[in-house]
Amino acid sequence: MEATPEEIHQTIDHLFRRQAGKVVAALTRQFGSDHLDLAEDIIHDILLKALDQWPRNGIPPEPGRWMLAAARNLAVDHLRRKSFMLQHESEITAHFEGVLQNEAFIPILDSEIADDMLRMIFTCCHPILTRESQIALTLRTLSNFTIEDIARALSVEESAAAKRIVRAKAKLREVLIPFEVPIGNELEPRVNGVLNVLYLIFSLGYQSQNNDRELRREICEDAIRWSELLSASPAGGLPKIDALIAFMYFQFARFDAQYRPDGEMLTISVQDRTLWNWQMIGEGFLRLERSARGELISEYHLEAAILACHCSAESFEETDWKEIVNLYDVLVTLNPAPGVAKGREFALKMASS
Repeated sequence: MEATPEEIHQTIDHLFRRQAGKVVAALTRQFGSDHLDLAEDIIHDILLKALDQWPRNGIPPEPGRWMLAAARNLAVDHLRRKSFMLQHESEITAHFEGVLQNEAFIPILDSEIADDMLRMIFTCCHPILTRESQIALTLRTLSNFTIEDIARALSVEESAAAKRIVRAKAKLREVLIPFEVPIGNELEPRVNGVLNVLYLIFSLGYQSQNNDRELRREICEDAIRWSELLSASPAGGLPKIDALIAFMYFQFARFDAQYRPDGEMLTISVQDRTLWNWQMIGEGFLRLERSARGELISEYHLEAAILACHCSAESFEETDWKEIVNLYDVLVTLNPAPGVAKGREFALKMASS
């Protein structure tokens, strides 16, 4: 059955939101983290190609693989046109013709794509970048959010969001960061940095006052997706990763209950619990149980445990506030931020009432 123009545009929109990061990761593996601008140009050109060809020729049987093949061809064309390569045009042309014929240039196996995405996450979250730049670059590179979307999510001007991304790319070019997952003693500190960025990105989507619910939902979903990718990798053996995912599940399960029809944000005390995603909450408890296999307790463990108390209560009034106070007592020693202290004060007030 022939797809309608609306179906074609929906497919293109979904493809470029969910698959663009895979193409960027595959191109970065081939050409290095100093060519992120090239990858962005290629994504744009593939989008134009799809908008031109698909209404005439129909949606390809495997749109994701079509996108990867188009990326391979366009990468060679772009690099041939680079002005700095003109001095050695014959050598460059011969090299990239060989690349074009190499089927390994763009990975076919899902495991290879996952490995590239994981490398991309560690690259975007590299400690040489500021935390603000890490967040903006991750949203741009892995999720293909527009500069406008990123600016709205971060509550900054578009020019400020664009500058963060430009500066981050320039820093990666300057330092020539290896496109790899760290190993040995470097792994855990880098994982900790990645987890912090994923936590901040998720919180950005969940707690933002931005009225664009769909944008906020997509940000949360992407943070969960990347966390799950990290968890499933050889680098994902730390219990705190499961704790972070449990925290995200418990929070995101309540996303649809956050608002009244007029858009007013609701606190957990007045949310309709029938709108909570109880399957996701169940998965959160399984993740929290898995996270208990380690000896160290992280902030993610404590925040997830606090949410677990809310999710296991029959109602807001029946919440185990004394247990929540006990959890906050430990959490404030790890994170004395004003928001944590405020949460403890509220729990203490509820426990005393």
